[in-house]
Amino acid sequence: MSRGYKRKTQGFQLAGNDSHASQIGDEPMQFHIKFPEVVVSVCEDRMTGIPRLLGERPDVDVILLDDAFQHRSVKPGLNILITDYSKPFYKDFILPFGSLRENRNAYKRANVIIVSKCPSTLTGTEKAAIRQSINPLPEQHLFFSELVYEPLRDFYTGLPYDLPAKAQIIMVAGIAKPEPMLQHLREQASNVHLLRYPDHHFFTINNLEEIRQTWKNWEQGSSIIVTTEKDATRLALHAKTLADWNIPLAVLPVRVSIMGEDAAFNQLVTDYIAAERAEMEW
Repeated sequence: MSRGYKRKTQGFQLAGNDSHASQIGDEPMQFHIKFPEVVVSVCEDRMTGIPRLLGERPDVDVILLDDAFQHRSVKPGLNILITDYSKPFYKDFILPFGSLRENRNAYKRANVIIVSKCPSTLTGTEKAAIRQSINPLPEQHLFFSELVYEPLRDFYTGLPYDLPAKAQIIMVAGIAKPEPMLQHLREQASNVHLLRYPDHHFFTINNLEEIRQTWKNWEQGSSIIVTTEKDATRLALHAKTLADWNIPLAVLPVRVSIMGEDAAFNQLVTDYIAAERAEMEW
């Protein structure tokens, strides 16, 4: 369950076959597309959203709340704190001087701490230095994660998309930090041009014209537009227009890998769920 940030609706919404990004938000729509077996819902107020969800889907027995570390009206069983490698919480400050919503010591409420978006070259020495800076409590689990980019998929068909030789890429990104993806694409193509938009931005017809004109200016038989999975959910609202313009458009899927400890992290979560289920049955 997410708030559904920047969606055009209000109140509780349950993702279904006819859902779109403007109805439930771009990130929930991304989850819904990528993990169709998962029940995805949105509601600004989790206190009313959770009972509504369970009323409509009584088969749900595990609820994952997105962005809820400060949501005190719902008591979590497992608290996972995610902090960005490029700006960890121990170097950050409370709003408005930084991006923290509460004091740094709040990290002590977490059961699990994940340092996210780490470089793949992160060394054991660097991990040890970060661990020392965080100073996790004895009962806290600390993990490091990285973004792993997967093969391109065609925006229109979802099929694999092969980059042409000496590809030139126009990267369309309305995400908070496009730099990691930009660096990845620069390793794949001879030239990459970034068209950057605000995070969660809903594309206008003027934006589409800008994208098309940029592509036309570059069109030499090897230029292609590449976007993120999150942006693709918003561009999908204009899929017919893009198709009519015959614009080559690919999506770069991404997944999160717990560096060297995927199995350990998964086991920790499943063990928690199993223990909670056993207690409820007892």
